[in-house]
Amino acid sequence: MFTRRNLFQLLVIGAGAPAIAGSLNPPAGPIGETGRFGPRIEVNAENTPGDADSVFKIKEPGSYYLGGNLLGEAGKHGIVIATGGVTLDLMGFELSGGAGSLDGVAVDEGGWTNIVVYNGALEFWGEDGVDMTGASSGRIESVRVLASMGAGIRGPALQGVIRACESFGNVDSGIVAGQSTVVSGCASFGNGADGITTGSGCTVMDCTGTSNTEYGIEAGQGSAIHGCAGEFNGFAGVRAGRAGSISNCSARGNSGAGISAAFGCTILNSSAHENTFSGISTSSNCSIISCSAFDNRNSGIGAGSGSVVIGCAASLNDVNGISASVETLIADCSVTENGENGIRVATRCFVTRNYCGFNRNPQGDGAGIFVDFSSSSYCRIDGNHCTGNDRGIDVDGTVNFIVRNTCAANTTNFTIVGGNSALCVGANLGGAINGSAGGASVGSTDPWANFGW
Repeated sequence: MFTRRNLFQLLVIGAGAPAIAGSLNPPAGPIGETGRFGPRIEVNAENTPGDADSVFKIKEPGSYYLGGNLLGEAGKHGIVIATGGVTLDLMGFELSGGAGSLDGVAVDEGGWTNIVVYNGALEFWGEDGVDMTGASSGRIESVRVLASMGAGIRGPALQGVIRACESFGNVDSGIVAGQSTVVSGCASFGNGADGITTGSGCTVMDCTGTSNTEYGIEAGQGSAIHGCAGEFNGFAGVRAGRAGSISNCSARGNSGAGISAAFGCTILNSSAHENTFSGISTSSNCSIISCSAFDNRNSGIGAGSGSVVIGCAASLNDVNGISASVETLIADCSVTENGENGIRVATRCFVTRNYCGFNRNPQGDGAGIFVDFSSSSYCRIDGNHCTGNDRGIDVDGTVNFIVRNTCAANTTNFTIVGGNSALCVGANLGGAINGSAGGASVGSTDPWANFGW
């Protein structure tokens, strides 16, 4: 049985035992920098000697850091990574290329994995600032590239992360991402091709692409673009490839469309204004939901065949507010003060519950809703309200169904050619109402009638 006496004996014995500790003398040689998981290796001529095409070359896995600024040499890369499992901290230093140099940081061809490059600035490289296309996975973070003769940053071929990077004034694109890559919190300005461009299956979020020669942000097939902005680019500000999505984005002052989307895309909660072409322009089978387009030099929204446009606002555009190809649904939109028509559609479209007001042009033939072309048939124009336009509802084609619309204060409320299903009547205007009864009948008991007043 263990007693208080036994405890006292143990304490006395322990007090008399000698203390054991390691040596207080440091090991021979210089003390290296220690990282989170062990010592780090400085990139220098002794640890990472270069060769015929590199100033420095990393050949073994490990954690490396740059000890000072690096000056490039003609015909050479700055730092070449020729193995996987490498983390390279540029320590905030500058890697400056100069005439005839190659890439600033390059990953040797080999499909290497688990490569990280971060925290530095590169400028004036003869090819790319950072080229990680030789890796099959990796991360580039907090890197700034200026005025390379190629791209600013090229990410891994697939499964990459490019985060909090800047790329300015490069001859090619600012940031080029491979497949299945996440690009977040990046800015790309004044590059000779795209600001940011990606392969398929990527996510681009919280990025900006400004004043680039081609697209501001262009993502490949099946990619998602969220919370991004594209301004003053030579093509579209933001573009999604086939079956992609664009959400919570804005585009302003681009020479092409503000926002552009290929087949089968979704555009949600986004805005486009002051673009030279349409604000939002899509291919077929796209969804455009809760978006706004205003003050664009062409149409506000241009939707391809088989698309839906729901809950959008389009105003002050030079041509149409919303222009749609065949087999398109347009519903619950507000379309006002556009230079030609509010809503313009072709064959087999369904236009319902929209407000179209004050769409006019100097020729006096702007319509709230315009079914264009004599060949446009099988449209349903149902339950819309048009006021203050040159023409309220104008239908040039035949075999269309125009019902339950209201038109008021247009120069001409209805202009509908023969051969359509439409009943238009004038609404009766009654006296003042004060209480529970009074006024006048609307003028028809037919539930399908269109009313003008």
